[in-house]
Amino acid sequence: GGGVGGADGGAVGGGADGGARKRRVGEAAEYDPRKAPRRAQTAWNYYTSKARRALKRERPQATEEELQALLKASWEQLPAAERSVYEGKAAADRERHASQLALHASLHASHRSASDLTFGGQLPPLPAAAPSPLGDLTFGGQLPPLPAAAPPLAAGAVHLQMQVAQQLAAGRAC
Repeated sequence: GGGVGGADGGAVGGGADGGARKRRVGEAAEYDPRKAPRRAQTAWNYYTSKARRALKRERPQATEEELQALLKASWEQLPAAERSVYEGKAAADRERHASQLALHASLHASHRSASDLTFGGQLPPLPAAAPSPLGDLTFGGQLPPLPAAAPPLAAGAVHLQMQVAQQLAAGRAC
């Protein structure tokens, strides 16, 4: 098979005409340090990726929930020797992730986000504000006094006010 993402185990990458090396489904792509590394896989991830395929062949009609329950039960009953194989893969993948993350961070050390900028401890001066087209609305530096708060409405008045608003919205006069 040959299409992109071929479920038949075919090529995922380019072909002979594209010059890129073919890789099989499930084979890790070569790391590109310009991108953040993919996260490390756990022992559970390694186990389920292998065991799920076998379960799907045995029980093609099983729902996702049933598969998850079967996988969980089989993982819990897995002998320590077999489980250590998957734990070893996970440990190696954690090391891969840490080294790729360090490489990625070193390559992108000069590309900090705007929140990381300190301007040498000094913020740049703000530009002068343009005069307002509405004139001076500062009230001579004093804000006018706020109006006195309206007395709260009683619960019955609020209910009545809502009924009137609903009737007006429905087009009925009071």
